[in-house]
Amino acid sequence: MTCRVEVSDLLRMEIFDCIAAVARPVHNFGDEFMSDDATAAIGLRAGFAPGRGFYCRGRFGVLGEAPAAVVQAVQGFLGPDLIAIGWRAGRPVMPAEEAAACYAQAVRAWGRAHFPADVDVEHFNGLAQWLIDAADADSLRLARAGPGRRGPGPPMAAR
Repeated sequence: MTCRVEVSDLLRMEIFDCIAAVARPVHNFGDEFMSDDATAAIGLRAGFAPGRGFYCRGRFGVLGEAPAAVVQAVQGFLGPDLIAIGWRAGRPVMPAEEAAACYAQAVRAWGRAHFPADVDVEHFNGLAQWLIDAADADSLRLARAGPGRRGPGPPMAAR
Protein backbone atom coordinates (compact mmCIF):
# COMPACT_ATOMS: atom_id res chain seq x y z
CA MET A 1 0.00 0.00 0.00
CA THR A 2 1.40 3.38 -0.96
CA CYS A 3 0.22 6.48 0.84
CA ARG A 4 1.83 9.85 0.34
CA VAL A 5 0.49 11.32 3.58
CA GLU A 6 3.11 11.88 6.25
CA VAL A 7 2.32 11.27 9.91
CA SER A 8 3.16 14.89 10.74
CA ASP A 9 0.51 15.96 8.21
CA LEU A 10 -2.08 13.74 9.88
CA LEU A 11 -1.43 15.33 13.27
CA ARG A 12 -2.23 18.80 11.89
CA MET A 13 -5.38 17.80 10.02
CA GLU A 14 -8.95 17.92 11.12
CA ILE A 15 -10.31 14.40 11.47
CA PHE A 16 -12.47 14.49 8.32
CA ASP A 17 -9.55 15.78 6.24
CA CYS A 18 -7.39 13.01 7.65
CA ILE A 19 -9.96 10.36 6.87
CA ALA A 20 -10.35 11.74 3.33
CA ALA A 21 -6.56 11.55 2.84
CA VAL A 22 -6.21 7.90 3.88
CA ALA A 23 -9.58 6.39 2.92
CA ARG A 24 -8.76 5.53 -0.69
CA PRO A 25 -5.35 3.93 -0.02
CA VAL A 26 -6.77 1.87 2.86
CA HIS A 27 -9.78 0.87 0.76
CA ASN A 28 -7.54 -0.16 -2.14
CA PHE A 29 -5.37 -2.17 0.22
CA GLY A 30 -8.34 -4.16 1.49
CA ASP A 31 -9.69 -4.55 -2.01
CA GLU A 32 -6.41 -6.10 -3.15
CA PHE A 33 -6.65 -8.72 -0.40
CA MET A 34 -10.31 -9.52 -0.99
CA SER A 35 -9.97 -9.79 -4.78
CA ASP A 36 -6.76 -11.82 -4.72
CA ASP A 37 -6.97 -15.29 -6.28
CA ALA A 38 -5.09 -16.78 -3.32
CA THR A 39 -7.70 -15.41 -0.92
CA ALA A 40 -10.51 -16.85 -3.03
CA ALA A 41 -8.69 -20.20 -3.19
CA ILE A 42 -8.62 -20.45 0.61
CA GLY A 43 -12.37 -19.89 0.71
CA LEU A 44 -12.98 -22.41 -2.07
CA ARG A 45 -10.82 -25.05 -0.35
CA ALA A 46 -12.83 -24.47 2.83
CA GLY A 47 -16.03 -25.25 0.93
CA PHE A 48 -17.38 -21.78 0.16
CA ALA A 49 -18.85 -21.25 -3.30
CA PRO A 50 -17.60 -18.29 -5.35
CA GLY A 51 -19.26 -15.09 -4.20
CA ARG A 52 -19.53 -13.24 -0.91
CA GLY A 53 -20.06 -16.24 1.39
CA PHE A 54 -16.43 -16.56 2.50
CA TYR A 55 -16.05 -12.81 2.93
CA CYS A 56 -19.28 -12.31 4.88
CA ARG A 57 -19.08 -15.43 7.01
CA GLY A 58 -15.35 -14.98 7.63
CA ARG A 59 -15.23 -11.26 8.23
CA PHE A 60 -18.34 -11.10 10.39
CA GLY A 61 -18.02 -14.55 11.94
CA VAL A 62 -16.56 -12.88 15.04
CA LEU A 63 -20.17 -11.93 15.84
CA GLY A 64 -21.05 -15.59 16.31
CA GLU A 65 -24.26 -17.07 14.93
CA ALA A 66 -25.94 -13.67 14.64
CA PRO A 67 -29.04 -12.98 12.56
CA ALA A 68 -28.33 -11.44 9.14
CA ALA A 69 -29.92 -8.17 10.32
CA VAL A 70 -27.25 -7.84 13.03
CA VAL A 71 -24.47 -8.41 10.52
CA GLN A 72 -26.05 -5.83 8.20
CA ALA A 73 -26.20 -3.31 11.04
CA VAL A 74 -22.54 -3.57 12.07
CA GLN A 75 -21.03 -3.04 8.65
CA GLY A 76 -21.46 0.17 6.76
CA PHE A 77 -19.78 -0.17 3.41
CA LEU A 78 -21.61 -2.81 1.38
CA GLY A 79 -25.25 -2.97 0.51
CA PRO A 80 -27.32 -4.77 3.14
CA ASP A 81 -28.69 -7.26 0.62
CA LEU A 82 -25.16 -8.32 -0.41
CA ILE A 83 -24.28 -8.91 3.22
CA ALA A 84 -27.44 -10.88 4.00
CA ILE A 85 -27.03 -13.09 0.93
CA GLY A 86 -23.35 -13.74 1.66
CA TRP A 87 -23.97 -14.41 5.36
CA ARG A 88 -26.73 -16.89 4.63
CA ALA A 89 -24.78 -18.56 1.81
CA GLY A 90 -21.85 -19.23 4.13
CA ARG A 91 -23.91 -20.55 7.04
CA PRO A 92 -24.15 -24.19 5.82
CA VAL A 93 -20.41 -24.31 5.09
CA MET A 94 -19.12 -23.86 8.65
CA PRO A 95 -19.91 -22.28 12.01
CA ALA A 96 -19.29 -18.54 12.31
CA GLU A 97 -16.30 -18.82 14.65
CA GLU A 98 -14.62 -21.38 12.39
CA ALA A 99 -15.24 -19.17 9.34
CA ALA A 100 -13.70 -16.21 11.18
CA ALA A 101 -10.60 -18.29 11.94
CA CYS A 102 -10.37 -19.42 8.31
CA TYR A 103 -10.69 -15.82 7.12
CA ALA A 104 -8.00 -14.72 9.58
CA GLN A 105 -5.74 -17.43 8.12
CA ALA A 106 -6.34 -15.94 4.66
CA VAL A 107 -5.47 -12.46 5.95
CA ARG A 108 -2.23 -13.74 7.50
CA ALA A 109 -1.25 -15.64 4.35
CA TRP A 110 -1.92 -12.62 2.16
CA GLY A 111 -0.01 -10.31 4.48
CA ARG A 112 3.03 -12.58 4.54
CA ALA A 113 3.02 -12.72 0.75
CA HIS A 114 2.60 -8.97 0.22
CA PHE A 115 4.36 -7.17 3.09
CA PRO A 116 8.11 -6.99 3.53
CA ALA A 117 9.20 -8.40 6.88
CA ASP A 118 10.38 -4.98 8.09
CA VAL A 119 7.05 -3.16 7.66
CA ASP A 120 6.01 -1.56 10.96
CA VAL A 121 2.48 -2.96 11.09
CA GLU A 122 2.08 -1.97 14.74
CA HIS A 123 2.74 1.67 13.84
CA PHE A 124 0.10 1.50 11.11
CA ASN A 125 -2.33 -0.17 13.52
CA GLY A 126 -1.71 2.60 16.06
CA LEU A 127 -2.46 5.30 13.50
CA ALA A 128 -5.56 3.44 12.31
CA GLN A 129 -6.77 3.10 15.92
CA TRP A 130 -6.24 6.83 16.40
CA LEU A 131 -8.55 7.51 13.44
CA ILE A 132 -11.12 5.01 14.66
CA ASP A 133 -11.12 6.48 18.16
CA ALA A 134 -11.51 10.01 16.78
CA ALA A 135 -14.40 9.10 14.50
CA ASP A 136 -17.99 9.51 15.59
CA ALA A 137 -19.57 6.08 15.24
CA ASP A 138 -23.03 7.66 15.25
CA SER A 139 -22.25 9.12 11.84
CA LEU A 140 -22.04 5.61 10.37
CA ARG A 141 -25.82 5.51 10.23
CA LEU A 142 -25.82 8.75 8.25
CA ALA A 143 -23.20 7.39 5.86
CA ARG A 144 -25.44 4.40 5.20
CA ALA A 145 -28.31 6.58 4.00
CA GLY A 146 -28.47 6.39 0.24
CA PRO A 147 -30.46 4.96 -2.65
CA GLY A 148 -32.95 2.40 -1.40
CA ARG A 149 -32.63 3.55 2.20
CA ARG A 150 -34.86 5.91 4.10
CA GLY A 151 -32.11 7.73 5.98
CA PRO A 152 -30.45 7.30 9.37
CA GLY A 153 -31.11 3.99 11.04
CA PRO A 154 -30.76 0.33 10.19
CA PRO A 155 -30.88 -0.71 6.56
CA MET A 156 -34.37 -1.16 5.20
CA ALA A 157 -33.97 -4.93 4.96
CA ALA A 158 -33.31 -5.09 8.71
CA ARG A 159 -36.40 -3.05 9.66
